[in-house]
Amino acid sequence: MTHPKAAPGPLLSIVDELTGDPAKRGALLRMKRFALALLVSAAVVYALTYLANDGERGWVGYVRAAAEAGVVGGLADWFAVTALFRHPLGLPIPHTALIPTRKDALAGTLGEFVTGNFLTPKTLRPRLADARVVLRLGAWLTRPGTADRLTRQALGTVGVVRAALRAEAVADVLLDVVRRDAGRRSYAEVAGQLLHDFTDGGQHRPVLDATLPYLRQALADHREVVHDLLRSLINSNAGVLGLLVSGKRIHGVLDDAGRVLHAMEHDRQHPLRLALDDLLAKVADDLQHDPQLRAEVDSVVLRFLADPSTRDWWVTVAEGVLSAVELAVADPDGPFARAAARAITDLGRRTIEDTAFAARLEGLLEDAVVHVAEHYGQEFTLLVEQTVKGWDGADAADKIELAAGRDLQFIRINGTVVGALAGVAIHTVALALG
Repeated sequence: MTHPKAAPGPLLSIVDELTGDPAKRGALLRMKRFALALLVSAAVVYALTYLANDGERGWVGYVRAAAEAGVVGGLADWFAVTALFRHPLGLPIPHTALIPTRKDALAGTLGEFVTGNFLTPKTLRPRLADARVVLRLGAWLTRPGTADRLTRQALGTVGVVRAALRAEAVADVLLDVVRRDAGRRSYAEVAGQLLHDFTDGGQHRPVLDATLPYLRQALADHREVVHDLLRSLINSNAGVLGLLVSGKRIHGVLDDAGRVLHAMEHDRQHPLRLALDDLLAKVADDLQHDPQLRAEVDSVVLRFLADPSTRDWWVTVAEGVLSAVELAVADPDGPFARAAARAITDLGRRTIEDTAFAARLEGLLEDAVVHVAEHYGQEFTLLVEQTVKGWDGADAADKIELAAGRDLQFIRINGTVVGALAGVAIHTVALALG
């Protein structure tokens, strides 16, 4: 019963590519035949020396010694090289055909050797620094046509992903993430920290600068509505005394409010603006440290996230975002594509011109590669082991032998040549001593 061969792994596929070229395979096979022919020639010369009768001290003796030692050296190296890949002459000699019979054990050893000696921070960091990957990448990004080509490929990928997404699914995923996160920590504390950071550095002041004119204009545009509202509040809470407050007085209050807002617009040191700063700082502190306020805010957040209308709002937002993305990537020559291409080119140019920026990128790249090597190096060992185990032993040995090619055949050739030279030297010393 025959068993199907395991499918070749990625590494064997690479070997196939290296040796699959008929010209390369033919050259390697010719080299192998030449090594064999040289060995056979030495054996033939050795046999022919017995047809001549020139004595041990004549030239025939030197030729015979060279041929004899060449045959021995060639045979020894032929056996040594062959024993790595197969049984010499098909004989089951112990400790031969090492690669076919021991490939599984060798696979694990090879993977561990590479991981332990090459995929280490000490080895990777200098190698990455010498490679200057960031600068080379920057130079490539600035080449004409590179940015446009990358942009088109990226837009195509984004378009495929967009087509596979539904707004409802995106909204559900995002809402689920937010709900889980809100259940693990206090959003009131997060909001308090954000508000503190926002107000502590004065970042809220430009927002207030933009809001105050809007409030003053809104007060002017809806003056009568505000007047009627104030009148209603006064009548409801002041009773008969409310009759003493005339409409003219209410309009005077509104005028004063408008003047105060106008003053606050142009004076960042206005008492009310300073009071507002203090109020925001207190709210930020209470959100972080007042348990009761935190509980109330977190309860409101959870109720908001649990409200079905919240999901509808998320779906609407997701639909808008996905539609905007779809429109942006639909035109490969549109403004979004041009902006993306410019950004890519600018990134490449900056990596070349800004040495500090390039150094930061180099550091990030080194850290990323080292992190992968340290945490996933064993995955490489497992990859090598599983790949080699999937090979057919005899087929893998033949391909690796051919991939090694000329070096292995030179070992065989050198065995014959060096053996012959050693034979001449030994014969010469023997005659001198005799």
